[in-house]
Amino acid sequence: MKRLALALALAPLVACTPTIRVQRMKPAEANIRGSTRVAFVPFRGNDGDQLSNELQRNVSQANFFQIVDREMMGQILQEHKLTLDGLMENDGSIKIGGLQSAGALIVGDATARYDEQITRERSTCSRFEKGKRIEYPCTEVTRIGMAYYDANIKIVDTSTSRVLPRPYRLKDGARVTAIDGNTPGPIDREQLIAGLRNQVARQFSNVIMPHPVTEEVELVKDGDLPQLAEGNRFAKVNNFEAAAQRYTEAVALASGNAVALSGEQKAKAFYSLGVALVLQGDFVNGLSHLKTAANLDPDEPYARMLARAQTWQQEAGKVSSQTAGATDGTP
Repeated sequence: MKRLALALALAPLVACTPTIRVQRMKPAEANIRGSTRVAFVPFRGNDGDQLSNELQRNVSQANFFQIVDREMMGQILQEHKLTLDGLMENDGSIKIGGLQSAGALIVGDATARYDEQITRERSTCSRFEKGKRIEYPCTEVTRIGMAYYDANIKIVDTSTSRVLPRPYRLKDGARVTAIDGNTPGPIDREQLIAGLRNQVARQFSNVIMPHPVTEEVELVKDGDLPQLAEGNRFAKVNNFEAAAQRYTEAVALASGNAVALSGEQKAKAFYSLGVALVLQGDFVNGLSHLKTAANLDPDEPYARMLARAQTWQQEAGKVSSQTAGATDGTP
């Protein structure tokens, strides 16, 4: 059972509210799972090969799609007398031809560019001599490097011929400074470009495959319901089954007549149990308890938590649909 995490942070329910970090699977943004096979058409651009390779590594490691072998892809293109230009129709659509062996085609281009400049500026520097700080005029020389990365990746669903474009434009920079006529050290331009390439690959991988996200959940506590603090201790180590047992005891106490509790206190018990159940994937009972909490205390955080849990339920259904029959990565 996959545990779930939150996509948004709750506003504090009480002062010093304890929090936990949990993980869930988020669905792919584009559902192209008409087949378990995906083919990468050679990318264009001065960084096309590098980006394509990184994307294929991500897909291969996730074991979600089976990648059509490069040699096989080359044979298909050759057999159908298709080049990268030949794949594209005048209206921008894709010639599918005999490429239905892949559920999706990934076509793209990537261009990396690096610019560098050196600036000189009069400044005031300092040094220590015999334990005393001495300030003196100096020239500050700065090397500034900026890397730019432009990528356009198209996802082609071969079952529908639908083309989903995904453009990316990123930049990152670094600077090195020296004084008193010294030359600033070099900037690792390849590292900057590799970092941008990695960002694009990671973002695109999230578009086509379910992926884990780690986010924050807030818990509640109350002095009249010690079971909440006990349950929170289990929740902090991701033992939601044991946490739910303690929260169930809190709900029983809050629902009984032995102790006079306010609606706000009762809401805390139902909220806690609802969260623990949802994080175990029990949406039916979890949502029911969260609705009770929102009815007992119309405070905004409870209603927001309920809405969020409903979103988790929808996304869990999408993940289940997308991962049905996932490939093990073998042909």
